[in-house]
Amino acid sequence: MFSNAATNKYLIKDLFDVRQGKLALLQDKVVPNDTNDALDNEKVQETKTIDVLTLNSINWELATIRKELLFKITEPKTIPQPLTANDFIINRVGQTKGCSLLESNFDFENHKVIPSHHFLVLTPRTIIQPNQLPFFHAVVDVFLTDLVKAQKNDQDKSESNIEKKQKSIYVTVKEIENIEIELPSENFDLLISQYNQYYTMYAASYKNFMASKNNLENHKLELSKFFKKEFDWNK
Repeated sequence: MFSNAATNKYLIKDLFDVRQGKLALLQDKVVPNDTNDALDNEKVQETKTIDVLTLNSINWELATIRKELLFKITEPKTIPQPLTANDFIINRVGQTKGCSLLESNFDFENHKVIPSHHFLVLTPRTIIQPNQLPFFHAVVDVFLTDLVKAQKNDQDKSESNIEKKQKSIYVTVKEIENIEIELPSENFDLLISQYNQYYTMYAASYKNFMASKNNLENHKLELSKFFKKEFDWNK
């Protein structure tokens, strides 16, 4: 379908299933992972729980999930569709940001995470082949950059500073899924191949970076234990 079609024009919804997170009704049962309350921790452990992705759980600059800032909720009878590494997520409120979960270095296969209602989730349709996925995630990111510029221009046209402050940016499923993309009619496979070369180099470097970062953080923890043993900070 991507080979020299008549127009090569597609909507995002032709390429991705676009859905909104469905966790607004369970907020009263949310318990932070890092709670210091021992009793709350016991209650969470007694109950089967599931992790929830919130806006604070994402490091948007590094495209990583901050596992310690995921939230746990009592597992509902019907679990919303969990995230996978193939998904692309977009925040719905505030300045529009996108994050390719391909780059998150998170083990989705062994760790169920469901998105809160603050996210739109783009899941690739079968029209996109696995080797094309990094490229199409990048394409979505490019179009989001244009969308952010349009949002900023719209805000700048507001009549007053008060109106600018009161007007919140709100992205909908319809707005995202109807973005039109015109794919190049020539050298499309070559374009994907070139991007994948750069992406493979990046992914390998990023994996090494994260491994080094984890080693450094673990060493800091060991240092912390040493200093706590050597010094009595309460004196």
